[in-house]
Parts: sequence; C-alpha cells; structure tokens
Amino acid sequence: MKKLIFGLVTIVLISGCVGMPDILKGIFPGAGPQVTELPPDLIVIQNINTLPIPPINTGDQFTVSFEIKNQDEIRDVSGNVTVQLFDYGLCKPDKSSFTPTGWSESGGVYNYNFNGFDPLQTELIEWTFTAPKSEEIAYLSTKCPVRFKVNYSSSATSQVDISVISSTRLKELQRTGQTPTYTPDQTVGRGPLKIYFDFGTSFPVKSGSILPVYITIEDKGSGLIEGGDLPKGSLKLNVNTSIFTIDQCDKFEKVDDSGVKNNQTITMIRKKSIPLKCSFRTPSVDIEKTYLISASLDYSYSITQEVNVQIKP
Repeated sequence: MKKLIFGLVTIVLISGCVGMPDILKGIFPGAGPQVTELPPDLIVIQNINTLPIPPINTGDQFTVSFEIKNQDEIRDVSGNVTVQLFDYGLCKPDKSSFTPTGWSESGGVYNYNFNGFDPLQTELIEWTFTAPKSEEIAYLSTKCPVRFKVNYSSSATSQVDISVISSTRLKELQRTGQTPTYTPDQTVGRGPLKIYFDFGTSFPVKSGSILPVYITIEDKGSGLIEGGDLPKGSLKLNVNTSIFTIDQCDKFEKVDDSGVKNNQTITMIRKKSIPLKCSFRTPSVDIEKTYLISASLDYSYSITQEVNVQIKP
C-alpha cells in the first residue's frame, strides 16, 4: 500500500498538476505545519521623486531621488548594498552633484557601495541630470528613462518543531483508542526568499522510523535572484545528524554533525523550486520529545526601478 501511495505522489508531481504540500496534506492528515510568516520586504526602494515635476524643458536640470531602507527591525544586512545607475537615455548625469559622494563610473554605468545596512537604516540617493538640447531630440517631445538597480546579499531562515514518540507510548495510547496528533509550528523569516518545510508523515512520528523532510524555496519579493538559480552549497538544513541519522539525501551532502547542504544548483522556475527531499531516521526517546530543525539560505538579490522623465522642446 505504501508503494502505491508514493507511486501516485510521484506521478502527480511529474505531471505538474499539484504541489507537494497539497499532496502530503491529503495523504498524511496533520502533516502540514502551522506557518507564521514574516513579510517579504527586506531592502526596499521607497519615496521616488523627480524635481521639478516633469515635463522638463530641454537643456534644464532636474533631480531624481529615492530612499533605500532595511525593513528588518532586528537583523542587519551585513554584505555590501550596491546601487547602480545604468540607463538615463539622452539626459546627461552630473556625477559631481550625486548624493552621497564617492560614486564610481565605468562605461557610462555609475556604482556606489554601502558597507551593509543596520536595522531600519535609511539612505537617500539623489542624482542630478541635464536634459538634452532641442536639436538633440529633433525638436520633438521625448523621455529619459532613468533606470537603476539595488543589489544586496542576505540569508533566508526558517525553523520548525517536530515531535517524536516512543513505540511503547504510541501502543499505550492506541490500546485506549486514542490517536496522538501533533501540528508542527513553522516560522519563516523576513526577506524575499522563503523556505517552507513539509513532511511525508503524520506527527508525532514514531522513534526509529523514517522522517521524510521536503524543502521548497519560493521567491515572494519584487526583484530577482542574481543569476536566476541558487548555487551549490547555498542551502543548509540544520539537523543534528548525530541524533537524526541520514537515511537518504540525494541532493544534499553532509557538512558535519550540524546538518547538510545542497550539493547541486537549485533551479527556480516561476520563482519557485521543486520540493527537495532529505530523509532521516528518528532517534530513540523515552516517552515523547520535541526537536527543532531549521534551514538557512544564502542569496544575492536585485531590485530594478525605472523613472520615465518627460522632456519637452
């Protein structure tokens, strides 16, 4: 019967008709965790302004400004936060007026690096441009597309608790007509990339049995993952492998007793990965015991914005 059930799961997954979490919840009642999810916004671009208000007369100057903010109230963004101005049409940037000072330029692309962002830190970016002359636009109305990108690196986190019950305790409850149930609590951290757990069993799980763990990564942000996919070694599943011994983890490799990491690229399709499976044998417990497992994901992310500034001759 078990072979038949998992065979059906495999068939449905290959067909792409339904996701793993929905299947598991149907086959294993109570398998899906109760999820507490923090917002997807981490580094955001806000308060974009153009002064004076367009349309801008040919040959006149104007400024484009915006704020970059770390939305997290607790964690900092420790890596570089890079701002890149890469397109401005026929308008001419005045590097000497850029705020903050210290911009570099290469091939017409302007770059600035912030050495990390503290919790709730906000920085103002302001650029000054000169609109093209009337003869440069053939005395016709046009626009300057001011396009820019913000890149940053961070780490996504997620944790979930699970319950393991001894065979003796389980039999005692079953003899009295009771069916023990347990719903894991999962917390998904702030940021655009979300890590979700699901399990191929109901809880509490019996000690000495196989615990299949399914991890799905989803991009819920307004930007894009740098490179499109997630590289080898970027995802770590934090499970004490001296307690939960590894059964089968084809797409992971053991780091040490603290857990396993992905040993191949994680492909993202429509901003979501397929479920990644790693199974463990549960430890022996006296009665019933709760354990905490977690996952962390290192990633680089970019947010692109565009301001179309109308120019009139």
